[in-house]
This record gives sequence, structure tokens and C-alpha cells, in this order.
Amino acid sequence: MNRIASCWNISARRRGGISPLLILSIGVLFGLVALAVDTANLWQARLELRNSVDAAAMAAAHAWADDRLLAPTPTTVARVAATARRVAIDYGRNNPVLGQPLHLRDNPENAADGDIVFGFIDEPLGRRFQAAKRVDSPFINAVRIVGRRTRARGNPAGMYFGRLLGLPSADVVTSATAMLDRYVIGFRPIGRQPIPLAPIALLSDPTLSHPNSWESEVLKPVVPGDAQRDRFRFDQDKQRFFESTDWSAGDGIPEMHVYFSPPDGSSSDGSGGFNGCFLFIGGGWDDLTRQIASGIGAEDLVDSDGQILLGADNRCYFHGTASLPPIDDPRTQAVWAAVQALQVSARPVVWPLFRSIASGRGNGVAEISGFVAARLVRAEWMARSDDHDGTADGRLVLSLTLQPCQLVTATAVTDHRRRVGNGVDLYNRYICRIRLVE
Repeated sequence: MNRIASCWNISARRRGGISPLLILSIGVLFGLVALAVDTANLWQARLELRNSVDAAAMAAAHAWADDRLLAPTPTTVARVAATARRVAIDYGRNNPVLGQPLHLRDNPENAADGDIVFGFIDEPLGRRFQAAKRVDSPFINAVRIVGRRTRARGNPAGMYFGRLLGLPSADVVTSATAMLDRYVIGFRPIGRQPIPLAPIALLSDPTLSHPNSWESEVLKPVVPGDAQRDRFRFDQDKQRFFESTDWSAGDGIPEMHVYFSPPDGSSSDGSGGFNGCFLFIGGGWDDLTRQIASGIGAEDLVDSDGQILLGADNRCYFHGTASLPPIDDPRTQAVWAAVQALQVSARPVVWPLFRSIASGRGNGVAEISGFVAARLVRAEWMARSDDHDGTADGRLVLSLTLQPCQLVTATAVTDHRRRVGNGVDLYNRYICRIRLVE
């Protein structure tokens, strides 16, 4: 009987005792769980904030690549900057952080510590962002977005368990910088995304000696009374052109008028009769027609290492011709249908620049020295002579009217180390690739 009572007393004592070590272990485990939850929450906040500012920076950079900067004035640049800031603010709101919209503050003074700052980066890698003192330069090529979830802003990232220790929230700040890389040396298709390039080259003459070159027709300022050089204004909202004979009603961006040689033309350097030529990139007339409509695909570049690239001397070469077959030829009719469709679409495309072509009759070799972007305003047949006196002799030639524009494409290949070579400045006012660089 005594043995049973003794066992009962020992069992009772064991049930009533709690080890201090167990209490400490439970507390440590609870603390680790709390730390893990709050750490995961902050990690998620940083990740979502990074995604939001990346999207805002890319969107603002795309908005900065605006056609209006091709005819810049202080008020024009200010309007483009205001549009880009508004786009960035909208992207912040539409890319929430921890379920709350990211509020980016407008920064019209372009203060260096603002949420949206425009500036300059000389090179994609190795150079730091420098804020512009004023947003009045069309050569600004970068935008920095700073996202803030802070106590000072009243929107810090909340802590679930930190508040038990007097830490109810934490500040999270991150930034992203997008750059417009304009040192274009060529193009490369990306998967099934073709190069938005029309296989039609435009005469280039940086010396401005040739009156029908891209530089002479596009880069010279428009002056009063010069209505023929600025007859069209592109409406971004309606995606169409409006024509006026009053020079003051244009948009300040001169057009280029491109002519081709008659079927029996004999000019060989663009000095008379033509300032455009058709390029055969990986095929013949059927491929050329398809490329006008849909761009240059990987299947067209099998013999060019899958890319169109300027060589070390900033030149490349393609077979081409300055004339179409006779107007009733099916090949010419197919080209005519393709350029009409391109005109209707009003989409921006890349146009190569050529310095010379070996032959104006048959297939010669065109020397390509760069690329520009433009929309096709009008395609038409005109009576034009190949003679220097300009007398029309009844031969119909294809005429294209192009208006320069800005084009952002991920297919662009860039290299800032080849800024100037063989007398060619590779800085491109019309084409760029946008990169996240910081």
C-alpha cells in the first residue's frame, strides 16, 4: 500500500512541472517565426517596389522618345517632359506595392532628389546618372524613378510582429534608371519579332551638297514660305496625317520626297533622277514585297549571321536597284500594294541610308551608312525625267513622301564605342533601344 502511494506522489509531481528551457525555446521559436514573416513581407515590398519603379522608368523613357523632339522648342520639350512624368505616375499607380498604389510625386523643376528626374548617361555601363539642371534639352537620354514607401511619406511597409517590439513599420526605398541608347550599329530579330525595317534605302549626304539627300531635305530648318517641306502633321491620337499648304500649320518636321529611277534609267549615284533604291535582303522581289509589309525576319538573314550590322568602318552592303520593273509588271504592282498598305498603317519603320549604288539598271550594290526612322505619308506615281533639266517626259516613277519620327525597338543593336567612324556619327536622333541601366 505504501509503495502505491509513493508512485502516485511521484506521478503527480511530474505532471505539474514545466521546464524553463521549454518556455525559452517556445519564445525563441515564436521570435524566429515573427522575424521570418516580417522579413518576407519586407522582401516582398522591395520586390514589388522594384517592379513598379522599373515599369515607371521604362514607360517614361518610351514617352520621352516623342516625335515632337525632332522639332524642339523650350515649350515643346517641357510638354514632352510633362507627358513622360504623367505616364510614370500612372504606371506607379497601376503597379501597386503590398496592395497599395505607388504614389510618385511630380517634379516639374527636375530637382535631383525628386521621384522623377530626367538627365544624362554617357555610356550604358560604367557611367553614373547626371540630373539635368533644366528639362529643356532634346538630348536628355535617361530618366530615374525613385519609389518611396516611408514613414515620412505616410506609406511605410507595415510589420506584422515588429509592432510588438515597437517597430510597427519600416521604410523601403528603391530606384531605377532607364536610358535611351541611340548608338545604333544595326538590327537583329528577336525570336519571331522581325526587324521593323523597310528594304528601301534613302540617299545620304552629310555634306549637304546633294539637294535631294535625307540631310538636305530633313535637317535644314523650315522657314516661312517653305510650305513644300512641311506640309504634313501627324496626329498621334487619330494615327493619321493632315495636310496643309500653309507652312505655319505644319509640325516643324520637314518631309523627304523619295524618287526612283524609271525602268530604263541610267543614273548610278543618285545625282539625278532618283534618291531611293530597293534593297534585296536575302531574296528577290517577292521577299522585298513581303518585307515592306512585315519587316525583316530571321529567315531573311541566313547569309548575314542573323543580323543587319554595320562593319568596323560603319558601312555594310546589299544588292539593290534604283528602279522598278515597268508599271504593268506584276512585281511592280505587288510593291505598289505593299507601300500603299504601309501608308495606311502610318506605323514608324526603319529606312537604311545609302551613299551610292553601283548601278541604276539591274541589280547593283548599295553602300549602307546608317539608319533613320520615318512614317510613309504618301505613295504616288509621278511623271519624272531622269534628265538634269527636270523636263518630264511622260515616264511614270514611284514617289514616296516620308516624315521623320522616333522609333523604339528592342531589335536595335547598339555600341557606344563606335560613336564616330569613317566620317559617320552613329548618334541616332530617330532610333533607339531602351535599357534599364541602374
